[in-house]
Amino acid sequence: MIELEDLGWSDFFSDQPMEAFEQMEGIIPARVSREDRVAYDLVTQGGEVIRAKLGGGLRYRAGSREELPAVGDWVLARMIGGGEAMIMMVFERRSMLARQAAGDRTGLQIIAANVDTIFIVTSMNQEFEPRRLERYLLSVWESGANPVIVLNKRDLADDPHWYEDQAEEVAAGAPVVSLSAIEGAQPLARWLQPGKTIALVGSSGVGKSTIINALAGEELMATGGIREDDDEGRHTTTARHLHVLPEGRGVLVDTPGMRELQLWAGDQGAEALFEDILELSEHCRFRDCQHGDEPGCAVQQAVEDGDLSPGRLASYEKLQRELDYHRRRQDVASQRNESRRLGKIYRNAQRYNQKL
Repeated sequence: MIELEDLGWSDFFSDQPMEAFEQMEGIIPARVSREDRVAYDLVTQGGEVIRAKLGGGLRYRAGSREELPAVGDWVLARMIGGGEAMIMMVFERRSMLARQAAGDRTGLQIIAANVDTIFIVTSMNQEFEPRRLERYLLSVWESGANPVIVLNKRDLADDPHWYEDQAEEVAAGAPVVSLSAIEGAQPLARWLQPGKTIALVGSSGVGKSTIINALAGEELMATGGIREDDDEGRHTTTARHLHVLPEGRGVLVDTPGMRELQLWAGDQGAEALFEDILELSEHCRFRDCQHGDEPGCAVQQAVEDGDLSPGRLASYEKLQRELDYHRRRQDVASQRNESRRLGKIYRNAQRYNQKL
């Protein structure tokens, strides 16, 4: 019997106000396991999966995509018969992994919600890129979850220790685990705990599906190889799914391979990822030092002394520029959305007054 606590339910969610819906018949808490363009799959107590659509009130109240359900969210749903339900409320999230939506439109794309630990999976071949790991680490820390760097395909690496050392340099304290998923994923077992949620992110072809199958002890996901000419992976996962692992090992969220992770602006992730540079900058002569050719720059001195790599400093500056750019875009988009929301309220009030 799968209990709500096995799915990740905790006091954090049960303590949230639900009075507006408690008098409705057929109201139950459930967790979003899959979403598509028209509806959602929800996992309920007992492990049953039901199909659900958004309630009209929720759709009307939502001021942005962030306020709508995503995979990993806890929701209140009202059963309407035939094994189907209507989502009435989305609970506040404990964590939220998100990125800037693809394309020119400024918007947030939620990758997974209410995750405790995120495995950042890469492989020990041409796909390995420390700068990409930094982007993932920044996003994971910003989400509120804990990152773990997973170096896969250890059996194929000529020098596994080189990859491990490179990952340690950018990990900023996050655990680094190397393994060969085809031989099993036992090194990751310590993060599989009752009621805990893990997620896997990374590019296509790094072995996420193989790791998932090893963790689950069964074939949950199709697996695919990589092209021999460039080590680029084939997409075997095309949507986000939440899986309940057997034997009380928690909940797992898989995500499609991402060739590009556009950042969603935030400061917490940058502070955690580049703590070494931020500490150095406190010793710069000028408080607004840009770490260029200013006199008394402690950051540039660390580069000259060999204590800080030029590549890491360049990555820090590049990510800061990108975050600043997205902040400006998001401020404009937020103002535009607020104007639309107020306009909608004004038009509805006018129609209501006309009826009176």
